[in-house]
Amino acid sequence: MITEKIKAHEITLKDLFGDKYIFEIPNFQRPFAWEKENFEQLFTDIKDALELNKENYGDKIEDYEPYFLGSVILWTKDLKDDGSGVYAVIDGQQRLVSLAILMAVMRDLTDSAKAKNTLQRKIYQET
Repeated sequence: MITEKIKAHEITLKDLFGDKYIFEIPNFQRPFAWEKENFEQLFTDIKDALELNKENYGDKIEDYEPYFLGSVILWTKDLKDDGSGVYAVIDGQQRLVSLAILMAVMRDLTDSAKAKNTLQRKIYQET
């Protein structure tokens, strides 16, 4: 019998939506179900946390307090030596998909070509 330890890590959204994580949604997961109100709450929570950090730290982003968006439970399906891999989403699918949708909206609304490219790379990776 193979046993693996459960490991908890704090990770930023920048890294979670970076090059090292490719997500798969297992068949046993329920379909995406968030409604407009869920998106609004997520967006409001992020916006409020950002405004609070701005009040406390101004433009010194490196001093901002991290905002906890909730836990995401991933099952490592394929891990490479560089730490990249394919991960099955066990818990957190609704938030991950919602964050990807919010990033796609931001991508579509920005006039900055650099921001558009960066956001596109965060929400879509060819495997």
